[in-house]
Amino acid sequence: MNRVLLLQDNQSTIKMIQSGRSNSKKSRHIDIRFYFVCDCVKNGEVIVKHMNTKEMIADLLTKPIQGAKFIHLRS
Repeated sequence: MNRVLLLQDNQSTIKMIQSGRSNSKKSRHIDIRFYFVCDCVKNGEVIVKHMNTKEMIADLLTKPIQGAKFIHLRS
């Protein structure tokens, strides 16, 4: 079975996925997609790991980045 590695820079999100439930009243609006990810983690199909925000390559495609961070992620 191939496992998907999900890199996440938000530690609260990682804890919420590992516990399988929201951990505050502010996050109670989370929809069915959250529970799908939780099921995938429980089944071993997805592995969630923390990655420092400074190293998130996806930010290059999803956020306006300039200067040294742009050059670092571009390489």
